[in-house]
Amino acid sequence: MDVVWDSLPPNILAQASPYEVKNNFVGAPLEDRQYPIALANQLAGVDLNPSAPDMVVRFGEDPAWYYGTDGETPEGLYDVVTVALHEMGHGLGYLGSANHNGNSGFIGFEGLPFIYDQFVELADQSSILNFISGTIDLGEVLESDALYWGGDNGFAANGVGRPRLYAPSNWSPGASYSHLREVSY
Repeated sequence: MDVVWDSLPPNILAQASPYEVKNNFVGAPLEDRQYPIALANQLAGVDLNPSAPDMVVRFGEDPAWYYGTDGETPEGLYDVVTVALHEMGHGLGYLGSANHNGNSGFIGFEGLPFIYDQFVELADQSSILNFISGTIDLGEVLESDALYWGGDNGFAANGVGRPRLYAPSNWSPGASYSHLREVSY
């Protein structure tokens, strides 16, 4: 993992992503899906790029951070451990490839969806992948406040049904689609 302290936009504590994604490697459960390199390595049983990190995490240098590990974050500070764990989740693959340009929705990287996208569903349990990238229809769905995680483990862990994803009526770069809907939890 590469960790960088950097100047980030206001209200952004940190951000992370896989260093790269891989598709159609030996051991991939589904063809034509992009897997974050850490997951691809695990599924392949080998390090597919031993000269590179699995993820890159950038922390804002401006927020007031608490570096303790006792879980007792003082008021007015941000807990670096909690933020690091959250960002590592994105680096391990809890992030989708969707984007929105203010009108149309897009999905995929180099023509292929991320494995995360495979599990994003609408309220009727239809797949987000049923929509054509670059269309107004996909754009409307991405801002529908009606997206869910359809994986079995998410359903089992939630205890009350499929976990809802953050899909506000105005696309929020870096937050929409790749996070849970906070008001639900």
